[in-house]
Amino acid sequence: VNFLGVIAVALVTTYVTGSMWVKTRLSYEQPDVVFDSKLLLILEGETAGKVWFWSTMPNLNRAFESSFASTDLSVQQEDYNFDGKVDAVRVKLESNVGEKVHGVKVLAQFDYKLRQRVHLNMKSLAYVSHSAGTPGSGLATDGVLALKQQEPLRDESTRKEYLSDLLEDGEPSGVLQASERLRVSKILESYFDRNETTVFESSYAAWQAGDASHGLGFTTDILVRVPSHQEVLYKPTTIEILKFGWIQFLASFVVFFYLLSWWEWYVFHYRILDTRMRSELKSKLKTF
Repeated sequence: VNFLGVIAVALVTTYVTGSMWVKTRLSYEQPDVVFDSKLLLILEGETAGKVWFWSTMPNLNRAFESSFASTDLSVQQEDYNFDGKVDAVRVKLESNVGEKVHGVKVLAQFDYKLRQRVHLNMKSLAYVSHSAGTPGSGLATDGVLALKQQEPLRDESTRKEYLSDLLEDGEPSGVLQASERLRVSKILESYFDRNETTVFESSYAAWQAGDASHGLGFTTDILVRVPSHQEVLYKPTTIEILKFGWIQFLASFVVFFYLLSWWEWYVFHYRILDTRMRSELKSKLKTF
């Protein structure tokens, strides 16, 4: 067998199939997610512009005093398998509005960390929004806090670019300034300009019909699940690229070497091609 020919065929095959030089790879891990006590709640009424506001930030609450909705917040962080990482965060808000509610928006901030292939530490958001034609007394929703990337991260890199608070308290001087600062679309637009973000992917949203103006109040119940196998897209190191390329080449080489060896044996054993034998040995005369 011509070894150079086998090597050439294996190299070409590995390269053409596109599996020789891997530019990106996926790793899987459970992120470390903790609610960092910053949350913003907006309730919408029957008419356009009729909203009620509540947050965990006292300065903003004072700025929205005219439309402030008294709210009780409870947060429960669950570790179902006792591995030291939060598996789910339940956020429950009970608001005393006194009027009909037709929609709700919630922005919650989390500390988000990755520790395996990429060392990532950032502030992230979970955004929940729901509206209905009929007035309601509550919303229950369940979903996953999923990581989104615009570009892959370098393997074994450390990312701490997004540690600034996304929901800032500040010291607004009036309702108008606070309204400009807290326009949800502006917050989200700036947030999604980042390379790494999180998105609350809802599995369901159950709207409970009712009249919050009759003393029932409005209850928002959000269950944020943390994926146990979150996909993380990363760029492998040079050593990993070479190792993976070598494995792909070796797999192709073994296959082609076996096939060509078998073909060579078959051709000569069954005399598929005409051949001639010529001996280079010459007979020698013996003298006595």
